[in-house]
Amino acid sequence: MKFIKSLVISMVSIHSTSFAATTPEISCRVVKVIEDQNWMEEGLGTYGDPSSDSDSQKFEVFTKNGRLADIQLGQSSFEPSNGDVLLRTTEGNNKVFKINPADTDIELKVILYPSERGVVLTAEGGKELAIMATLDCSSLKVLESTDPLLESNAKKMTAKQIAALPKSITDHMSKVDVPSELGDGYYDVKSVKTFRIFDTKDTSLVVGYIDFYWLSYTEGEDITALVRFDRNGLRHGDIETNN
Repeated sequence: MKFIKSLVISMVSIHSTSFAATTPEISCRVVKVIEDQNWMEEGLGTYGDPSSDSDSQKFEVFTKNGRLADIQLGQSSFEPSNGDVLLRTTEGNNKVFKINPADTDIELKVILYPSERGVVLTAEGGKELAIMATLDCSSLKVLESTDPLLESNAKKMTAKQIAALPKSITDHMSKVDVPSELGDGYYDVKSVKTFRIFDTKDTSLVVGYIDFYWLSYTEGEDITALVRFDRNGLRHGDIETNN
């Protein structure tokens, strides 16, 4: 995660301005689910569907020391430490991840194309692989790497602009309660600024939003925090704090 070098010091005096979060090497959105093949049922939801949980709308790959450490598919986590077999390979210009969950005869194969689109293939009991879902990996990379206080693709929104957002977006964003997640009773919001994040190549394309919080802490100095949301207002990643 980048360091926020130009934090407005007049707002709050803090020792460090870096936001530390565990960032996946690859992060994609589930944009379509083929219901007939979706053995995970609600565990893998269609992207942007209000009836689906936001954590069921992702494919993320985490590595440690250059090796696959964890693959998240919807609400399922696959790890070698749990006995799951994970394999990274290539097919032509495509990135391929194979997952054999422990103690099952289920086979999963995720193909990511150079276009930053992908498919999730699944089979059970030796049957032929079929498409279970489609993925979009294109916009989240920019959202994950953007520092709202430094970079030109982050534009602070006015109250009028926020009010003009579709209700579906603001409803999702309003569900995040930062003080409660950080420690109910210990944190209070002093201010929050919302930034609209644009793609760095196509400056007319909105890839998401970032809320920048300034919070007081009852047992120490004030802190700042970031919450990232995708273009539909669905939360992306953990709260990132400067401590």
